[in-house]
Parts: sequence; C-alpha cells; structure tokens
Amino acid sequence: MFGFEEYTRLYPESWSTPLVRWLMSTVPTSMIFDDHDVRDDWNTSQTWRDEISRTDWWQDRERGALATYWIYQHIGDLAPEDLDADEVYDKVLAAGREGDAADVSELASDH
Repeated sequence: MFGFEEYTRLYPESWSTPLVRWLMSTVPTSMIFDDHDVRDDWNTSQTWRDEISRTDWWQDRERGALATYWIYQHIGDLAPEDLDADEVYDKVLAAGREGDAADVSELASDH
C-alpha cells in the first residue's frame, strides 16, 4: 500500500521527463489535490469513509498523500512572503531539524 515514501517516489518519477519538466516550467498550470491522488472515489460517502477507516493501512496512505502534496505542490505555489508567514511550514522546518515532521498534525487538518 502507498504511504509517504511511495508517494515521494511518484512525484519525481512523474516530473523527471525532460520534456514534461520544460513544459511545466513554461506553461502556467494549476495543481489540485483530488481523489485520484489517494484512491478513486475518496470521501464519496459516509459509508465509504467508515469502511475505509477500519482498514489498517488507510491512515498512512491518506497522511502520506496529503504530506507529499503539501511538499511537492502546495509550498511551491506560495510566494516567499506567504511561505515566511506559514506556521505549518515553520513547524515542519523546526521538526526537520530535530529529525522528523510526521507529528505536525496540522498538515492533515488545516491545509
């Protein structure tokens, strides 16, 4: 199952083709986070949510998808002054100096 490490491998794989990298650097784009980044039909009903939450792998997959989206897409879209003012970014940087930012729970709840 996919977790943070698997998602971090997918982003470079998706964006490493030279033509794709050039195209994305020259054409304005807008990135979104949608259900296909995690699992098809993500959050389509309370029943689906209840069933998937009972699995032993779902929390790691969902957190990994959100965290890698935040790293590879969200913070790259912020202007430097917005990044300087982002409290979650500051917490991640501080946690990274200590070793691991996995416990910065605001990634999943606030952004």
